[in-house]
Amino acid sequence: MNKTLKSILISPFKILIDFLFPPFCIITGLKLKEGEYLYSNSVVFKLEISGSPIQIRDLKLNNLISKDLYFDNLYSLFANFSESQEIIHSIKYSKYKKVARQFGKNLGVKIKKEMQINYDYIIPVPLHKVRLRERGFNQAFIIAEGVNDVLNSNLLEFGVNRIKYTTTQTKLTAEERKNNLENVFQINEEFKSLIENKNILIIDDVFTTGSTINSVAKELNKYNCKTIDCATLTLA
Repeated sequence: MNKTLKSILISPFKILIDFLFPPFCIITGLKLKEGEYLYSNSVVFKLEISGSPIQIRDLKLNNLISKDLYFDNLYSLFANFSESQEIIHSIKYSKYKKVARQFGKNLGVKIKKEMQINYDYIIPVPLHKVRLRERGFNQAFIIAEGVNDVLNSNLLEFGVNRIKYTTTQTKLTAEERKNNLENVFQINEEFKSLIENKNILIIDDVFTTGSTINSVAKELNKYNCKTIDCATLTLA
């Protein structure tokens, strides 16, 4: 069917649907404008954007023991989880993959402005296969896809495996989180030789105490990576 004719036929139907069921921003609750999907484009500009990767790392360092820190820099799009939690929840629990990828792109733009090196590989924090089956997707991987749309690196979806099922970290202290993640991650055998002397960027949705990302970085460090940096959508 001719594209022009197809758009003419679809438009009245879309107008009717939008009139009967007007789309609203999942974050602000306001009616979306033309071209907006699920959230208002103005949302990003209303949220506090994080500082430089060095500033963020030093800010969060008090939650980690310095001698046990296995990554170098930490990027984050948003500075405050209380402001951005609706975005995270819409991704994780409402399964809005397009939102995850779009904010991943926004994170990628921020990283590209601030990064001092080019990353050879981007690795999302993996879910255990049981949790992946329950949720249906890994939000860190979708975010990583968005980041990679901008950085144009090599995305390794299964570069790291989560070999142990762990309880939720939500109510654990920083020390309990660290202990909960001991020996949880393992580098995929076929990628061990690839990451040697390479610059790696680890992606996750939220940085709370840093235990999860640091545990992944610790495992990567065993294989002589040149640089290991991390990036998340928000700090908590």
